[in-house]
Amino acid sequence: MVDVCGYGEVPLKALAREQSATEPPPVWAQVQLDLQQRGWDRLLRELAVGDGRQRVAAAVLQNRLDDAVRIAAGSGDASIYGLAVAACRRDVAGRGAVAWRRGQPASAVPQDWVEPALPPEPQLCGTLSLQRWAQLDPGDARPWSLQLADALKRKDEAAVQLALYELVQRQRLSTGVRGLTAVAAAMLGPQPDAEQSLALTQVFSADMSSAELSGLALARACSTAAVRDANRRQLCGQAMDLLAGQATDLLDAAVVESLAKTLDRPLPPGWISKDAAAAGLALATGAERPSMDGLSCAGLRRVGLALGRVARDGELAVARAALAASAAR
Repeated sequence: MVDVCGYGEVPLKALAREQSATEPPPVWAQVQLDLQQRGWDRLLRELAVGDGRQRVAAAVLQNRLDDAVRIAAGSGDASIYGLAVAACRRDVAGRGAVAWRRGQPASAVPQDWVEPALPPEPQLCGTLSLQRWAQLDPGDARPWSLQLADALKRKDEAAVQLALYELVQRQRLSTGVRGLTAVAAAMLGPQPDAEQSLALTQVFSADMSSAELSGLALARACSTAAVRDANRRQLCGQAMDLLAGQATDLLDAAVVESLAKTLDRPLPPGWISKDAAAAGLALATGAERPSMDGLSCAGLRRVGLALGRVARDGELAVARAALAASAAR
């Protein structure tokens, strides 16, 4: 038997049973869906009456991007502005992916693909710019990493060189993932309940569905062929140092290790490898010891706690702490 939060015990066989798309969900599943919806509605209500970052997050999560842009444009706050920029870029990427899929021959489209229902296209996203974001926080390399990504897409070599140069002049590189999750987790506090944890899982999924990671643009700009140029090689070495010092996620670690190999440079002292970090993250989240209580109220709360820690501190910090705690036992 498996404990399902809000319902009680359910036979394992019932959980494993496959259902057709036309069947209504079983009672236990509907209970969980209702729990999730209550948590989602509660989260949105609380975000909507919060500070600027929270109100932007509420607008983004409800696909009200024009409202998010209005709040961000009038805030003068780089973190609020960056949330809105990221949401607008996700919207453009999502619409582009749908348009690309529509243009493919029927034989190339998976039979089970269902075109997502897109919200009305926002009208104000074009009023935001990466240049304005960079002005609001001159020390953050993140807007320049996005300009680098855009220049790579356009195959504009001069713009790539300029963006990479500007990027390495900065002192910080803010993360390109989990912006919405961090806002929600901070508001929910250190002990989210089961409803809140389910809502946080939804926010995390929205964040990760199309996150733009700074390291990916660096990896492309610093390919083996590109670093044959001495100037590019020097800039890429500086970019590696910046990313290594600011890395928060497993993919950041993978890019740093890739750049070190490409540039034939040693990794920084005390560096945690991506493989060790993955093991530590699994230890921290309980993924290395799967249990049957993932649907229980306690199991859901554990998920919420883990997501909150990752959103606040980043994957690498959570992994390091878990490995250190394990070694101390």
